[in-house]
Amino acid sequence: MGLLNGSTSRSRGLHWRSLQAAALLMSALLAGCASAPVETTTETTASHPASDAYAQAIAVSGSGDVEAGEAALRAFIADHPDVAQAHASLGILLARTGRDDDAYTSLRAALALDPDLTAALNELGMLHRRAGRFDEARAAYSHALEVDATHANAHRNLGVLYDLYMGEPALALPHYERYRQLAAVDDPLVAKWVTDLKRRIDQDTKTAQVSD
Repeated sequence: MGLLNGSTSRSRGLHWRSLQAAALLMSALLAGCASAPVETTTETTASHPASDAYAQAIAVSGSGDVEAGEAALRAFIADHPDVAQAHASLGILLARTGRDDDAYTSLRAALALDPDLTAALNELGMLHRRAGRFDEARAAYSHALEVDATHANAHRNLGVLYDLYMGEPALALPHYERYRQLAAVDDPLVAKWVTDLKRRIDQDTKTAQVSD
């Protein structure tokens, strides 16, 4: 992680990196995507006052009480400002409640600490897309997939970006298909998109052949 240096930092890194699963679970809960796979780490979070406090903050945030969740995350960050996952979780919560500017600030803080934090990169991509910054959105999703090629939601979101916003159906299709392979439950909406895209691409190919 970007905030860690030296041998002492490496041991701390193992502890804090194990909290990433909780941040990613937070993302899935707030997104309401029960079918999306949640990434986990091989490490087990050790019993530790800070990790316990973070787990409690995540539990409050996922309960549906937005104000209490935000307060809990901000309190944790005030005590532990160097935990990238906490900034990412706050950014996800703020984005889901329409406060994109504040969410952007929190996500940038997370990525300043850990530039490869996939939950933050995926959420940042969605913020860029909503703001019409399509190249920046593509860069954020692509970075997430460079870090973890099995990040299902980044594949889905990159497919949406190519399909609906950038007019590149041929580039969207493999990301939709990869998302369907990775998702725990097949998403009927994405399945419909794949069928429609294949039809459109086939029609475009036939039209191009006639024109030639």
